[in-house]
Amino acid sequence: MCKHGLTRKGHHNLIYKIWDGMKQRCFNSNNKRYRNYGGRGIYICQEWENDFKSFYNWAVSHGWEKGKKMDRKNNNKPYSPDNCHFTTLKINNQNRTISKWWFINWECFDSICEASKFFNTSTSNIQRWCEGKKQVGKKNKIYYTPPKPGCYSIRKYQ
Repeated sequence: MCKHGLTRKGHHNLIYKIWDGMKQRCFNSNNKRYRNYGGRGIYICQEWENDFKSFYNWAVSHGWEKGKKMDRKNNNKPYSPDNCHFTTLKINNQNRTISKWWFINWECFDSICEASKFFNTSTSNIQRWCEGKKQVGKKNKIYYTPPKPGCYSIRKYQ
């Protein structure tokens, strides 16, 4: 038994790894991901910060399953019960600091992949439609193709 009363085996250990990873990103300045978390002010609520059992109880009662990822609903807010949920890796990857909304013909898409599937084209085409394209030609002359009318992208998190 660990000091929180749970064993190191099974799903207790998997949830502990989520909790510990969250703490490392927020508080350990030597962690390679600290810059994008603790380094920009992301923290863990007091309820979870030093109480694994509290985090564990929240996790098992809020949709944790093996293979699911914890996701902050708003990437500019802390790890807390009202800002976190469990989701698939695919959805979790769409909710990153660099994530964008993609507008094509004034219609909004949550991800570049969603837009490329809808229009049956490559993600590089979607990016070119929305952001234009810079090319270097002969004698290092730079050419710029502007975005298509009604097409643009906006970062989800500023």
